[in-house]
Amino acid sequence: MKFRSVAASSLLILAAFATVSTSATDLQNNGNTAFEEFEATYGSDYDHTHCLGRSPGGGSDVCIMWKINKEQEQIELAVLAGASGWVGFGLSIAGGMPGSDMMIFEAKTPETVSDYTAVAYAKPIRDACASDWKMKGSSVVKDGFLAVRVTRALDTNDSQDLPFVDDEDIFGTPSTAIIAAWGDDKETGLSYHGSNVARSTVRFFEDSSTTVSAVEAVPTASDTKAMLEDMSDGSIMIFDTDYPIPTAETTYYSPCFNASDYFTAEQMEKGVYLIGAEYLSSVEAGGNDNTVHLHHMGASVGFTTCASTDPTSSGQDMIYSWAPGTHPMAFPPNAGIRVGGGNGVMSFGMNIHYDNPNGIDGMLDSTGNRWYYVNDPREHEVGQLTVGDAIVALRGVSVGAGQTGHDFTCPGTCSEKLFDGPVTVFSEGLHLHETGVRIVNELVRNGEVVNRATVDYFDFRQNGINAIRQKPYTVYPGDSFRTRCYFDNADNSTTFGFGTREEMCQSLLLYYPSNRNNGRGYCAPKDWLGACTASYDGMFTSDGSFDRLYGVPPEKCPLSDNDSEPDSKSGRVTKSLTVALLSVSSLAIAIM
Repeated sequence: MKFRSVAASSLLILAAFATVSTSATDLQNNGNTAFEEFEATYGSDYDHTHCLGRSPGGGSDVCIMWKINKEQEQIELAVLAGASGWVGFGLSIAGGMPGSDMMIFEAKTPETVSDYTAVAYAKPIRDACASDWKMKGSSVVKDGFLAVRVTRALDTNDSQDLPFVDDEDIFGTPSTAIIAAWGDDKETGLSYHGSNVARSTVRFFEDSSTTVSAVEAVPTASDTKAMLEDMSDGSIMIFDTDYPIPTAETTYYSPCFNASDYFTAEQMEKGVYLIGAEYLSSVEAGGNDNTVHLHHMGASVGFTTCASTDPTSSGQDMIYSWAPGTHPMAFPPNAGIRVGGGNGVMSFGMNIHYDNPNGIDGMLDSTGNRWYYVNDPREHEVGQLTVGDAIVALRGVSVGAGQTGHDFTCPGTCSEKLFDGPVTVFSEGLHLHETGVRIVNELVRNGEVVNRATVDYFDFRQNGINAIRQKPYTVYPGDSFRTRCYFDNADNSTTFGFGTREEMCQSLLLYYPSNRNNGRGYCAPKDWLGACTASYDGMFTSDGSFDRLYGVPPEKCPLSDNDSEPDSKSGRVTKSLTVALLSVSSLAIAIM
C-alpha cells in the first residue's frame, strides 16, 4: 500500500455559521497512536493511502484509505482525521466547495454518516435521498482522532452524487479532485471549519502496484510528473529571467525562444520529440513568487525561428495552458511533437497573462514552463484545436446583465479541413473567467450529440482551465462542436475580452494524428477563418439553475419503490423501512 501526502494550496472560504478550533494533528509524523492502531488493524483491507494537510509545508490532517471493487462496482473507503468533532470528505468538480459531493461523519452520532451536496461557498445541503454511503463496521471516536469505514456505489445514479470516474489512464483522464474539512466541536458537530480545510488530487483507480513519488507542496498530479521524469530522456525549462511586471491592470507578455538555444546541433538535425509539459513557477526558475499576479500561462510551439523584427510567440500553436488548478500534461505513449528534424518545431513561446489591479511597481517575474522530451520518434504528431470563441472575436461585446448564456457552433467544414481521417482527442479543458459559472462542449455527428464535456460548477479561483474527466474520444471529418457558456453578472459592465475581469468561452482540445499542413486549429466567429468560421447564436437569458445537472434534488430517489415520496417538511425523500434496510447496512436511518 503506497503513501502520498499533499498539502493544501488554498483555503476554501465559507459563510461562517459557528466557531471551531483551528488546531491540527499530523497523523503520520507525530506518532499518533490511534492512527497507527487503525492502520495496523485495517490497513491491509485497502490498496491505497493518501493524506491531505492544510499546512503549506505538508502534513496529514486527514487521510483516506481505499480499494476499488470493480466486480461489485463500489468503493471501500476509510476516512481518518486529527479532529474531535467531525470530518468531511468529498469529490469536487473544480477543486473547491461549489459543485462538491461530501460524506460527513460526526462524533455525536458515531453510528451514521451523512450525504451532503455543496453548490456554493456556504453550508452544504443534506441530500434529498437517504445517504448512499454505508457504514462498514464501527467507527473510532477519540479525543483528537476520528475514523470511519464506509462503502458506496461508484455511480449511484443520484443527481446529488458525483460518480467515481475511472481515472486509471494517466494519458487520457485527469486525476480526481478531492477536498476535506474537519472540526473539534463535539456538541454541534458539522460547523464552520475555519482554516481546517485541504484539497488535493488522486487517482482512485490506479494500479496498486504503481510506484509514486511521495511529498509535494502543492496539489498537482504528482504521479504525472513522476511518470514524465521517468519516461523522458531530458527536459528543458523555458522562462524569461526577472521580467518586470507592468503596472497596467492587464498585460499579455509573449516572448519567443529559439529551439536551437536549448538543444544541440545534433539533436536539431536528427530531431527530438516532446512528450509532455508542466508549469514552472517563478520560484522554481530562481525568481520571486508572483503567483497571485498570474491569471494564466500558455506554452506554444512554432515551426519557424523567432523573427528578429517581432520576437514574440504570435503565430505559434498553443499546446499547454496553465491556470490555477491545472496539472502537468503527458501525451499518450504513441504521440509527440517533433522538434527539429527538418520539419519540426523551431521555436518555443509563452503567453503570460499578468493581473495587476493595484498597479504595483517593481515586481520581477520568471514564470515559465518545462517541456519533457525523448530521443526516439513517436508514431503520431500531436495537434491542438480550440473551439467556442477561440480568438475572442467577441471582444467588447457585453456578456449581459444577470444570468445569461452564449452559444457558439464550430461547423463540420472545420474538422473536414483540419483532419485527414479520424483523430483521437485525449485532452479537453474548458475555460471561462470570473463571472463564468457553467460551460458545456458537445461533439455533434449527423445531428446527434456523441460526446458531452460539462463543468456544472465552474470556479476560476480553483481551476481556471477545467480538465474534463472522460475517456479519449474520436472525432471524424465533418463532425461539429457546440459550445455553450453561462455567466452570472450583476450588471451589464462585463464584456468579452482578454482581461481578468472580462470573459472568455473556450474549449481547448489536444488530439492525434495531426497534419499541420491543413492549417491551424482555431474556430471562432470571424470570416477570415474560412472553413473554421464559427457561428455565434447570440445571448440568451438563463434561469437560476443554469441548466445544471448536478446538485439538483431528484424527483424520485434512484432504485426506490413507488412508496418513496418527498418529505413535505424537510424536502428530503423518505423510504419505507423495508426499502431502507435493504439499501443500508449498519446504518441508523433518521427520518427528519
